[in-house]
Amino acid sequence: ISFLLSLVSLCFAGLHASHSLHAPLLHNLLRSPMSFFDTTPLGRILNRCAKDIEVVDMMLPMNFRYLGMCILQVSFGFNITDFMFRRLVNSNVLKAPTDLRYILTSLKLFREQLPSVHSIKCVH
Repeated sequence: ISFLLSLVSLCFAGLHASHSLHAPLLHNLLRSPMSFFDTTPLGRILNRCAKDIEVVDMMLPMNFRYLGMCILQVSFGFNITDFMFRRLVNSNVLKAPTDLRYILTSLKLFREQLPSVHSIKCVH
């Protein structure tokens, strides 16, 4: 459904952009003085108009579609990362007090055994 909506909106946006950009092009071309048509070859004028129409009708919508896809991919990436980070933090926060107790107990035992290391070295 979202693909069809994006396709329809892209078509309408492209149609609107084509109309708003081609109308001034045609208006200015038809209002040009005759000296412009005398000095500029007709093939160059047609080639330039065809190139402008191709860019507006073909390249512009395709680039906007790619831009939309990139924005969606980045936003989905951030959302998934945020979701997974929160899930991992929440699962580890509940385990943290028991882990901390275990670490503190181990540290206490290590502190008790540290002074006796010197005497163990002497005997060995």
